[in-house]
Amino acid sequence: MTRWLLSLLLLSATACASLESSARSEFARENSCPEGRVTVSHAPPRPAPPDVAADPQRLAVWNDTEAKRQTHFYMVTGCGRQNVYLCEHRYGDDFALPDCILQ
Repeated sequence: MTRWLLSLLLLSATACASLESSARSEFARENSCPEGRVTVSHAPPRPAPPDVAADPQRLAVWNDTEAKRQTHFYMVTGCGRQNVYLCEHRYGDDFALPDCILQ
């Protein structure tokens, strides 16, 4: 049980890093920018539309959705450009590959 839990924790830690790395590589390729000049962070949450912000229950749903969304959206900057990528793992029978799509 302990070995399984440790493996799961290690996989979780590397999964985030590999998504970040994938976003960095994709940006560098698309913008002809050396990876050493690229910075990656989680994209900031979007502000709620006025009608949602005015309703506390809808705002709570919005904030929950944005918190989940933020774990998969990356803000990438470098060489005078800035892009947002949606990064998730693409799963197959025996693999999980990071995949980032420009938003």
